[in-house]
Amino acid sequence: VGGNPSDLHFRRARWGGRGVVRIPENGPAQLNHDPPFVGREVEMEALTKRFTRARNGKGSAALLVGEPGIGKSRLCAELARFAELQGAQVQRATCRRPDVDRPLSLFVDIVPQLREMPGALGCDPETFTWLKRLTEFEQPSGDASRQGDADMLFQHVRSALFDLVDSVAEERCLVGLSETVQWT
Repeated sequence: VGGNPSDLHFRRARWGGRGVVRIPENGPAQLNHDPPFVGREVEMEALTKRFTRARNGKGSAALLVGEPGIGKSRLCAELARFAELQGAQVQRATCRRPDVDRPLSLFVDIVPQLREMPGALGCDPETFTWLKRLTEFEQPSGDASRQGDADMLFQHVRSALFDLVDSVAEERCLVGLSETVQWT
């Protein structure tokens, strides 16, 4: 740190030359535009413990329930920030009111993003074929109206989803956040 409290100096070896960076007078806190995160220590501790278990190979899920406006989205955002700082891959998805008429819409929206993540190439080659049935809306040839065919399709797509998530998570811890599932 330089003579002036708002000067920050970096070593030449690291940055290729001695440099001075001005930090705003109000300090680094001004770089974050969110209001201070307070009053959710218990919830954040529970979520970070689950994250730590997930990083150690013991995945889990948490459901945040409450009235609109009490801070569920902010809590998710703080968990995402924490997880990203710890080196995790964070994948976000949002459910919207029109999704009521789109079965599995969350997965339809998130699968293309997961396919692009590190580790996805570790999937069984059949996985992408089955996931294509989920994410692309072409009508299969033949009679797919029989219940047995629908059950078989569901099982294959379900297995493919697990394969994709497992492959991505094998590469690096994966945190999935789904928000706004509050409408009735």
